Amino acid sequence: MRVLEIKGAEDEKDTTKREYLKEWIKAVNSDGRFGEWCSDVSYRVSDIRDILEKYSK
Repeated sequence: MRVLEIKGAEDEKDTTKREYLKEWIKAVNSDGRFGEWCSDVSYRVSDIRDILEKYSK
């Protein structure tokens, strides 16, 4: 499962939110019952294809 966030600008809340998401994904992946999760952020629409391909391998 992928969590892909599309952002225009970054602020402190986003950094904190992403830290908690990283922690949550680590816990879910350690549990193992819900598949493997990952997350990424795109700041430009042109990045989305590359991000999706990165995780499809």
